[in-house]
Amino acid sequence: MTGLLRSEYLKIITTKVWWTMLLGLLGILALALLINGVIVAEALDNDFNNQSLNQLAAGIYTSGQYFGVLFSAILGTLLITNEFHHQTATSTFLATPRRVEVVIAKLVVAVGWGVLYGLMCTVISIPVGAAILSSLDSESALGEGDVLKAILLNLLAFGVWAVLGLGIGTLLQNQVGAVVTLIVAYFGAQVVGAILLALGEAWDWDWLGGVYYYLPYGATQVMTSADKIADNAPAWWGGMLLVLLYGAVAAFFGSWLTAKRDIT
Repeated sequence: MTGLLRSEYLKIITTKVWWTMLLGLLGILALALLINGVIVAEALDNDFNNQSLNQLAAGIYTSGQYFGVLFSAILGTLLITNEFHHQTATSTFLATPRRVEVVIAKLVVAVGWGVLYGLMCTVISIPVGAAILSSLDSESALGEGDVLKAILLNLLAFGVWAVLGLGIGTLLQNQVGAVVTLIVAYFGAQVVGAILLALGEAWDWDWLGGVYYYLPYGATQVMTSADKIADNAPAWWGGMLLVLLYGAVAAFFGSWLTAKRDIT
């Protein structure tokens, strides 16, 4: 297994994908910190605007999550689809006939890189976020348990989304098709969720608006929020279980499909 992990690790660092995506993520992080800084400033000017300091702090310390988890998912997708795109799948599985072991190695590496991306965002977001709060004469709230929980679970979210991407890549195999499908599905789910939220509020159907929080990214937001995000949303631990469930299903399905499918 050690050899497989080393092999999968080399398949990432010997390409330009990981650092080009990292540069893109850092650029998006800078924009997210700017936007979240404005949101925090406006909330403080309006006497928190129905938000607690913990919620505002958690939001700025987890900046970059929206696109960050998508980048992690794309990296997970590329980890498996590159095998078919560059026609190395056959040699990989001939060298390791137990295909499940290959998938497990890819899962471990994908989670590791996802968490690494999340950690890099966190290392930058915490001092910058604390400086923004300090400049607004507000406490950093870094000593609050709910804020620390949100920061740690944000790292988990990056790792799980890498597994989700790997699952989609296993299903479709085609590199371009898998990445495009992932991006469309990701943003499409946000649109559907926003529509459901609007309809739920317009028709006073709490259950309809609550559907959004059971979708992958909605559950991620629930998991990484310092406070309960909405009355019709599950508790943070419910969001965490949902995110882990999505990841477990993707991992199981990816392993099963890879073990059963003919590789040509």
